[in-house]
Amino acid sequence: MPFAFSWDGSTDACIEQLNTGKIPTERLPGFHFSTPMVTVFDYINENVCGHPGLIHGGMTATIAHTTMMLAAVLNARKGARVISKSLNMDYRKPIYTGNFVKVHAWLYEREEKNFKAALHIYSLEDEMLVEATSSLAVE
Repeated sequence: MPFAFSWDGSTDACIEQLNTGKIPTERLPGFHFSTPMVTVFDYINENVCGHPGLIHGGMTATIAHTTMMLAAVLNARKGARVISKSLNMDYRKPIYTGNFVKVHAWLYEREEKNFKAALHIYSLEDEMLVEATSSLAVE
């Protein structure tokens, strides 16, 4: 799954970062992103169908969970383990295969041992398809 870090969160800003090579390739010691946000562009192929032409809800949950965990791990202290405590999904519209989606995940609460993450999945036309939240333990 290719991913890009985004401070702006818009499709244009992410594409500009990709094209100009301004995406950080590694995290510097002690560095936290100014906005703890991860943006992912993912292609939904036919191998993840629940019904013909539609992504399976479990695969959508996997994309959501993985992206929120990535946002948490990138913002946890070095060497910390991040463990899921809960995952809540709100499927707003179907996600059709054969399309790209834009996934934004961010931390909206950070304490030493607990993070709370949120996520939106959008079509490339900026139509919201999924909302999710997760509670995460940091050890």
